[in-house]
Amino acid sequence: MDEPTASELEETRLGLYLATELAAYKGGFLARTAHELRSPMSRLLSLHQLILNDLCTSPQEEREFIQEAYNAAKKFLGLLDEAIAISKINYGTGRLSKQTIYLSNVCDCVYQRLRLLLENRSYQLTIMVDDGLFIVSDPNRLEQTLLLLIETAITQLVGLNLTLFGQQTENGVMLKLQGEFQPDFWQEIEEPSIQMAALETLEDAYSLSRQMTFSPGMKFWLLQTLVESLKGRLRVQSVSENPALSCLCIQLPLTLEP
Repeated sequence: MDEPTASELEETRLGLYLATELAAYKGGFLARTAHELRSPMSRLLSLHQLILNDLCTSPQEEREFIQEAYNAAKKFLGLLDEAIAISKINYGTGRLSKQTIYLSNVCDCVYQRLRLLLENRSYQLTIMVDDGLFIVSDPNRLEQTLLLLIETAITQLVGLNLTLFGQQTENGVMLKLQGEFQPDFWQEIEEPSIQMAALETLEDAYSLSRQMTFSPGMKFWLLQTLVESLKGRLRVQSVSENPALSCLCIQLPLTLEP
């Protein structure tokens, strides 16, 4: 068997990092979802108990309880749908596809993925992307990129507000995520130690992935790698009107070329 090339090893290493980061995100999301699921389910059970035990004072009150139970069930189902959608996210390293993507739709989808995380931390994410703004790119990779962009920003946010701007540029589109972040967090790159020789089974790989943690700068490097795979560019710039704020800027081409 031929020895793997340096580029193949680099691709394998990147794939492991991305998969580990995604697993950590999924784990955190499912933990938050499990907590959120208890509220509508408890409400649903208590309302049914009142109805079944004939504790309603009138038919009108019974109908109100049934309506409340219906609303709780809808909320429960919505949370389950979110959990199922998250479980289907895959970083993947296959060939990129090219589709027309309206950025407002992708941003709304990413917002739903991060809604519980934002609510739990009392953060506000405002999306200011025109409905007509579009590019031709890989939809899955673009969603992964924006998900990692905002999730990384949330972990380093000092204030309570994030704003995502989208605008047309001469050569494509620019996405800017503005907020007050920890100073220079993107420079704190500490690469996890990986002992490939010790990986003899899938269980070894799984155990290693659970032990790996990423520094803020390492997440930023992963984000930069995803952006570059879309032929884009990632940079950080200050906000002249308010020195406390910074922008994480992603420049993407109008059309993804090979």
